Amino acid sequence: MALGAITVIIIGTFLLYNSFEARFNSAPFSKDLKLFRNTKHFNISVFGTALAEYDILWTARLVEPFYEKTSAQFGNPSGKTWIVLYIADDFTDYYSSTGEGVLLPAKRVQGRDMRFILIKTAHVLIGSDTWPWHRNHIASEGLAAYCADTYLKTPFTVDPAFEKKASLTSLDRKRYFVWRRTEAEQEYIYAKAGAFMGYLISTYGQKKIQALIDEKGQGYEQIYGKSLKDLEVEWLASR
Repeated sequence: MALGAITVIIIGTFLLYNSFEARFNSAPFSKDLKLFRNTKHFNISVFGTALAEYDILWTARLVEPFYEKTSAQFGNPSGKTWIVLYIADDFTDYYSSTGEGVLLPAKRVQGRDMRFILIKTAHVLIGSDTWPWHRNHIASEGLAAYCADTYLKTPFTVDPAFEKKASLTSLDRKRYFVWRRTEAEQEYIYAKAGAFMGYLISTYGQKKIQALIDEKGQGYEQIYGKSLKDLEVEWLASR
């Protein structure tokens, strides 16, 4: 019974992803193009939304220097010199960035949510997988958060009381990044994972991080000689 349910979920998710990909590349979707702007490294395309030209300019001024700084640090492992930002009303927060570009809900641009936009952009730029069953999901999401929070100079402080109240488990849990969380919980989770990635980078170097987020990369034990749980304990003890 359980196996059957899991199979249904996997097939359903696969079909949902492929239906989105088909829509993403379909002609009817492209006909809704309202505004676009080319910058040095981005094509910002807006579909069927009330966003104004100044919203596009604000977005460009946010992502361009972020591209430059992140590329300077990580060497642009994705190899992309041109990224498309697709902005639409009907995109939700859970639409993943894809190899084709960054998918942003219009409300996030209107709300000037810099951190959300930069995390999505980082996924494409650093070539990290965003799917929750990725074997090193903490690393891929955490590294994107690290890039955004480092750029925005956002500090992180461990809050044991908040973690206890929100029933947040350690980073060692496979489904640490669950969708059924409040926005405050999600922000904290990403910030914690980002700070943890920052520790691994400063302590063990960037090359090991890149191997970690690679789809064919090895696990923590093979790369660091320690489990994720042990590395988290080590990080928390160093703070």
